[in-house]
Amino acid sequence: MQLEIYKEPLQFEASASEKKLNAFKQFHTKYASDWIRLDYLNEAFISDVKKTADYIRKSFDALVVIGIGGSFIGAKAFIDALGNDFPIYFTGNNLDGECLINLINELKDKRYAINVISKSGTTMETKLVFEIFLNDMMKKGIDLKNSIIVTSSETSELANFALLHKMKTFIIPEDIGGRYSVFTAVGLLPMAASGLDIEKVIMGIKNAKEEYFESDGAINTALDYAYYRHLAGKTYALEFISVYEERLASFTEWIKQLLCESLAKDGKGLIVSNLKYTQDLHSMGQLLQEGRRNIIETHLFAEAKKTQDEAIMNINKINEIAFKATVKAHHMGGVPSCVIKLKTISEESLAKLSIFYMASCVYNAVMDKVEPYGQPGVEVYKEKIRNILEE
Repeated sequence: MQLEIYKEPLQFEASASEKKLNAFKQFHTKYASDWIRLDYLNEAFISDVKKTADYIRKSFDALVVIGIGGSFIGAKAFIDALGNDFPIYFTGNNLDGECLINLINELKDKRYAINVISKSGTTMETKLVFEIFLNDMMKKGIDLKNSIIVTSSETSELANFALLHKMKTFIIPEDIGGRYSVFTAVGLLPMAASGLDIEKVIMGIKNAKEEYFESDGAINTALDYAYYRHLAGKTYALEFISVYEERLASFTEWIKQLLCESLAKDGKGLIVSNLKYTQDLHSMGQLLQEGRRNIIETHLFAEAKKTQDEAIMNINKINEIAFKATVKAHHMGGVPSCVIKLKTISEESLAKLSIFYMASCVYNAVMDKVEPYGQPGVEVYKEKIRNILEE
């Protein structure tokens, strides 16, 4: 993975090195977490995930993953980017009744398993949708014990429900929040069930750990990106994460949740949005080129697979030219820009990119002096819903 920063008109401060070193130290002390130590990624755990995924693939026609936020978007990002050879349906991430009816009708003649994911075990959207699917299963006389896998914290209401019904359960480590949980069973089980090679995912994690966790020097690009965003956040309002491959669109949704929930506190934090190019060059491109100059942009580009098809080869070449031209044009228009280039879209490269973003996010939080693991603002709408329901 390659990082290039076109910072102008931003001017890096003399204290940049000191801020990076302090962020690195606090990352390993104050903000040390199981997602950083990764001790839980042992052979027994990986074997359990793979065994359960194999059971799902052999015993059912599809897997329904019920969750919202970090409980689904990481796995969906990987599956959308890499494809799947076993049907995975994601739901519980909205309250659209018509959408649920359509999904249940689509699954009418399928034997499906459920993986319900909620660390707290009380997430409103997840609970409501899970109840609907439970009722559907019970109407069909489906064996709940052998058809439902629960992923939650050890003492949650959902884990207790699974224990009561003797369902297969994966425990989310207590100090790993949803948006940092993609490499727990939250993400790894749906990935493995979809047909992705989680051994390659883990290889990517280990390589990324060496690069982004263990180096406090000039080669730690996660620290560089964190400092760039920290500095931009002082004078700019919005960051666009722009992709040139349609299959990476869900990945930018994961990035958006990670950065906004972690950093948008105390009146700080860049607004993060995502764009798909070249589609959005015909709309938002005008804003980036000549609109208000309160924007920075991160371009995420992956080299195309080699092909013998001349027409596809040509379109891939033009896509790369469009990428290079867009970076130049927007930077010339006064937009500080960052380029993240992947040599390929694979389990390893996406795992490395995920770790890069999670590490950079925490480094950024230290520099901004905000707490990266909480999300108190998210609780406000939930409280208002409860108040309205009680009226």
